[in-house]
Amino acid sequence: MPSIEINNIPSSYEKWGRGPVIVLIHGLGSSSLDWRPQIEELSRNYTVLVPDLYGHGQSTVLPQPLSILDFADQVAAILDQEVLGAAHIVGLSLGGAVAFQLALQRPELVASLTITNSRASFRPSGWREKMAVFNRSLISRLLGMKVFSRVLAKKLFPNSEQLQKLFQTRFVKNNPKNYRLCMQALLNWSIELSLRSITCPVLIVVSEYDYYPLEDTKTYMEKINNAQLVVIEGAHHAVTLENPKAFNQVLRDHLEQQRSVEFSSAMGASV
Repeated sequence: MPSIEINNIPSSYEKWGRGPVIVLIHGLGSSSLDWRPQIEELSRNYTVLVPDLYGHGQSTVLPQPLSILDFADQVAAILDQEVLGAAHIVGLSLGGAVAFQLALQRPELVASLTITNSRASFRPSGWREKMAVFNRSLISRLLGMKVFSRVLAKKLFPNSEQLQKLFQTRFVKNNPKNYRLCMQALLNWSIELSLRSITCPVLIVVSEYDYYPLEDTKTYMEKINNAQLVVIEGAHHAVTLENPKAFNQVLRDHLEQQRSVEFSSAMGASV
């Protein structure tokens, strides 16, 4: 597993395949392990980089204080180390926030964005969202990560006991303090006022039964100049594991579309 030190903080990532570059950025409490269904398929035709964000997987140390900007810097440093040029950035939930932030901080590194079950702002608005945040924090503190993992697993994978067990096995390995610090960094983050500055193609992928209302997604999507929306029917928040076949097809179609656009632009420039 390759690694890099960023401001004396070790960071681990995986590298698979050869071809155009894709970066897969996981969600809160997850790791590079949860992208296995995508790595297996995409690495046949692409170079796939899969970081463990700070505080997750093999990247156990957190910057202090922590913000989403630090996660974006982490991904940028990996891309700089690999010297592979602009990449197609794919982010799930927390990973979507990191992808958005990277597109603002280092646009030259981003060929396109695929934002999956994420938002342009995670700052709680309204009493329902604030209560949900309070409950999540309370359960993790008072009942521990083992009980918390069972609660989350049933919400994420209501139709698969096998995926519930897999999720619990992986999730309980999270350091509780690191998990809460990462969650707080996410809850402090918003780029709602900067969305029009994103110029690369953006694919927004939403599960039919995701946490976040589809109307909220459509509202922030209207502020992005070059965005498309795809809804995956019957899926929940962790769609990349729950229904990898449907997600992979959506992602492949997007990547092929970008390749066609790049080819047409290259041919036009050569005439």
